[in-house]
Amino acid sequence: MIYVILDNGKELAKTALGAEGYVPWEKVKQTGDVIRRLKQEGFRVIALEQDRRAINIRDYRLRHSQKYALIVGYEVRGIDKRILSRCDKIIYIPMFGKKESLNVSVAFGVAGYLLKFKKQTAKSKNIKQSSKIK
Repeated sequence: MIYVILDNGKELAKTALGAEGYVPWEKVKQTGDVIRRLKQEGFRVIALEQDRRAINIRDYRLRHSQKYALIVGYEVRGIDKRILSRCDKIIYIPMFGKKESLNVSVAFGVAGYLLKFKKQTAKSKNIKQSSKIK
């Protein structure tokens, strides 16, 4: 599920290019309410942001049995500090060269792919380890 905070639906349609019809999403008013709901449902909430407390996404370890939610912010403003304080962990994508950040949709794509890959890898390792025990 994707939760979106928008001023109007035109932003989503412009960004999603029709994919909003295939991916479940919900318009919400307050990010804090979504975080509270996700935590009640057992999710670990991760913020993708450049912050002094953030850890490199490559170093972040996932458990295959844990549910995760990824919070991304606005292009220029990022994620509000009050929202960051509610997240379980803050991660960042390391950058090379002169640019300090990626477009939010690109950053989400990179982080989403890498986190899914890490979770699948953790699951594979767990299956291999449990089969060795038997």
